[in-house]
Amino acid sequence: MSAAGPRPPRVALLSFRQPFADALLDGRKRHEFRRGTAGFAPGDLLLVYEIAPVSRVIGVARVGRVHRGSGPELAGIEEHPDLSDLTADYLGDAPAAVALQLDAVHRLPDPVPLAALGLDRPPRSYRWLPRETSWPAAVRDGLAALREERWTSE
Repeated sequence: MSAAGPRPPRVALLSFRQPFADALLDGRKRHEFRRGTAGFAPGDLLLVYEIAPVSRVIGVARVGRVHRGSGPELAGIEEHPDLSDLTADYLGDAPAAVALQLDAVHRLPDPVPLAALGLDRPPRSYRWLPRETSWPAAVRDGLAALREERWTSE
């Protein structure tokens, strides 16, 4: 934390494939894993982009905690039994990786194409979006919903 206080949350667009996208938005997956030393921090917001054939932003999420370590160190965090082998394979022997512990998710009622965000192609992994991005109503409403949403035990 700097003398000026904590930085405002940033928004990142993350690309997801199935079965990870639905598991995340259904609440079965509480962590998102990325190889490398990504600069995520608690409070950052994520736009969940499902790759082709959907090719749309289908949800939003908020980062609660960030775990950093090697791929083998973080692979054991995956709590979803159907995804643990896929996660371990993805992280492999990466010397650096992050596990984003999500504290809220929200599925958008109307998926949003990238063009509505002023983008022509999805990121390979993730991309930080400028603060001055003009958010489509569905994304703006989804981000606002995260302020009140928390995980629930159902």
